[in-house]
Amino acid sequence: LGYNIKAEVKLMKKYEMIEHTAEIGIKAYGKNEEELFSNLAEGMFSITAGLENVKPEVSCNFEASAENVQELVFMYLSRLLYLFETKNILFCRFEIARLEPGKKITGKAWGETLNREKHRLLRDIKAVTFHNLEVKKNKVWTASVIFDI
Repeated sequence: LGYNIKAEVKLMKKYEMIEHTAEIGIKAYGKNEEELFSNLAEGMFSITAGLENVKPEVSCNFEASAENVQELVFMYLSRLLYLFETKNILFCRFEIARLEPGKKITGKAWGETLNREKHRLLRDIKAVTFHNLEVKKNKVWTASVIFDI
C-alpha cells in the first residue's frame, strides 16, 4: 500500500465554509502558497456571491505587505475586499505574480462589475478578522479565516 501525495493534492478541494457564531469563515487549501492565496480569495468572494455567473472581464492589480504570513493573509484579503467595495468589481479569478513568504504579495484579480440583476448576492462581508486566523504547512498548505458579516 503506497501513499500517493500527488493523487491527494489533485483531488484536494479549494476551500470549505466554516460556520461561526454571527460570522462566517473559510478554510482554504493549496499545494503551494500561491495556490493557497488564490483559493482564499475565491473562497471569500464565494461567500459574497454565487461566482458561477461572474466572468473575468476586468482586472485590478493588488499588493499587500506584512510582517508574517498570518498578517499577509489578513492584508491581502482586506485589500481585495477594499477593491470590491470601491471599484464595485466582483472578483472570480486571482493570479499571484510575486509572493515573498510572510512579507509581500502582488498580483492581479479578475472579475465583473457588480450587476444586481445578474449576480446573486449572498452575504455582505464587512471585514476580514484576525480571530482564529491560522496558516499551516503539512502535506499541503491550509489557512482558516473568519469574516465579520
